[in-house]
Amino acid sequence: MKYLIDTTLRDGEQMAGVAFTPRQRITLAGMIAQSGVAEMEIGIPAMGEAEIENINDIVREHAGSCRFTVWARACETDLAAALRCKVEAIHLSVPVSQLHMQIVEMPKKVVLDKIATYVQRAKKEFAFVSVGLQDVARADNDFIINCITCAKEAGADRVRLADTVGLLDPFRTFEIFSRIASRVYAIELGFHAHNDLGLATANTLAAIRGGATCADVTVNGLGERAGNAPLAEVVVGLKKLHSIDCNISCKRLKLLSAAVEEMSGVALPVNKPLVGKNVFAHESGVHVNAMLCDKRAYEPFAPEEIGNTRSIVVGRHSGSSSVVHYFRQRGILLTRSQARDILALAQQKAVQEDKPLWRCLDELSV
Repeated sequence: MKYLIDTTLRDGEQMAGVAFTPRQRITLAGMIAQSGVAEMEIGIPAMGEAEIENINDIVREHAGSCRFTVWARACETDLAAALRCKVEAIHLSVPVSQLHMQIVEMPKKVVLDKIATYVQRAKKEFAFVSVGLQDVARADNDFIINCITCAKEAGADRVRLADTVGLLDPFRTFEIFSRIASRVYAIELGFHAHNDLGLATANTLAAIRGGATCADVTVNGLGERAGNAPLAEVVVGLKKLHSIDCNISCKRLKLLSAAVEEMSGVALPVNKPLVGKNVFAHESGVHVNAMLCDKRAYEPFAPEEIGNTRSIVVGRHSGSSSVVHYFRQRGILLTRSQARDILALAQQKAVQEDKPLWRCLDELSV
């Protein structure tokens, strides 16, 4: 069974300028859990007292709705802070690329020692322990395997590979997970994608096809820099392209997206895949004419499936079919010939008076 881990309240909130209030975090946790997400990463205890208190409030208010996880580095202070949280799962992060290991002055042997030590200690306190490997795109493949084997032997339930700065592509992602899945058994494999090159969704789908059991997502793709893999895109991509159902309610995706947009203050582009305002809007005359005959002509699936709506927009590229539809919605029936005549007049008026076409149509109909 494949499942998704929502990290909107952890990595999503690490997006520059995003800061949910404690009450918003509780509200969003409830909405995300109601969507059917199996696991939610809800914070970093080492941030301090306020973070720990809010994590515990989330768990208290939404107990039993999904698995709640906290993020920590594999070190004494982070584990101590995590132990004060009422969660059942912990994610322990270690660097695995030479660059990241040098930054924190942690050679390979120390990384392996930390994995073994802190997984064993965490397993005594938490029902589920995940180990995160940072910057796998720039890491040695054999060392990645060694880290996974070490985590497994120490008792970890999952190892999550993080493309920390978004340097993987779908081909390499699939190759990495296929190779690991064929060499390491009896442990879950997860994936955490970043969108620096716009490939987070594609890489996530590739990871799951390659052998990953689960993957991280955020609502609207919030996250560090260019963000993470968007929940809606991964859910619908898995379902429509690979027939993989993660038991997440697609009909809640638009509502959840709108709530996060409002609370985060990060406006969505109108053409944001799946949840954007215009992704089911049609203006081109050729497209509208076909859509009025069969709605499947220029839509991959019905917008109602994800809680979005369809619209036909009149504009510079509109044809007579759009005009007939526009006036029919207003209780006025036009022949195709009448629509062509009105459209020609409206287009001329729009150019001369520098007005939107729809306004000119309204004025001509009076």
